[in-house]
Amino acid sequence: MMRAEHQAAFEQLMACLDGELAPTEAAAVRAHVAGCRECQEVEAELRGVTGGLAKWTVGEPPVSLTSPIPVSRFTR
Repeated sequence: MMRAEHQAAFEQLMACLDGELAPTEAAAVRAHVAGCRECQEVEAELRGVTGGLAKWTVGEPPVSLTSPIPVSRFTR
């Protein structure tokens, strides 16, 4: 895990990977990561998590979890 002084960089790193930063901010984060082994490791871990989540699917629920109550009962 990252040291406390990297906390802001960690939050910015997540935002950068999610494409949530302005181009200048993203460039600054990438420059920091390029020179920081610890942040490079965190970035690789976050990319792995993102990749795993992208492959995740949700199947149909079992019949025991489907509602026997008609939808019209919830609308007024």
